[in-house]
Amino acid sequence: MSGPVQNRAETEQRGAAARRWRWKGARYENKQLVHRHPLGFVRRVLDDFNAGSLDAATAASHLEVSRSRLYELRAALLRERDGFATKPSGVRRVNHDPTIDFDGRNYEISPTLRKTVTLVQHHRLRFWVLELPPKDVWTPILGHFTL
Repeated sequence: MSGPVQNRAETEQRGAAARRWRWKGARYENKQLVHRHPLGFVRRVLDDFNAGSLDAATAASHLEVSRSRLYELRAALLRERDGFATKPSGVRRVNHDPTIDFDGRNYEISPTLRKTVTLVQHHRLRFWVLELPPKDVWTPILGHFTL
C-alpha cells in the first residue's frame, strides 16, 4: 500500500512511540526526596513519626512517599542517627600543583604533603576537601567549594 493510508499508519506509529516515550519520561520526573523537601523537614517528620505524634499514613503523605519507603527512611535514620546528611564521597589524587580534579573541573586546594585527599559532598550543592576521612571531628579542611 502506498499513499494516504501508508502515511496515516506511519503517523500513528510515530504517535504511539512518542506517547510511550512521554510516559516513560514522566516516571523519572518524580524528584528524589532530597530535592522535594529540606533535610530538616524530613528529619522533623521522621522524629515525630518515631515519637508517635504522627501516624504512618500522615508521615508518608507529608514526605510524599509510600508507607514502605517511610519505614525504610526511618530504619536508615535510626541506624545512622549522626551520619544521616553528609558522607565522604571518596578519595581523590592530588595533582603536582595543589589542585584536584572533580566533576570535570579543576579545584585549587591548600598545599599538602599528602598524595590523596578525601571529599565530603553535601547534596550535590557543595563539597569539602579534607586531608583524612572524618571520624568524630573533621580533619584539616584544604578547601571548600560550591557546585
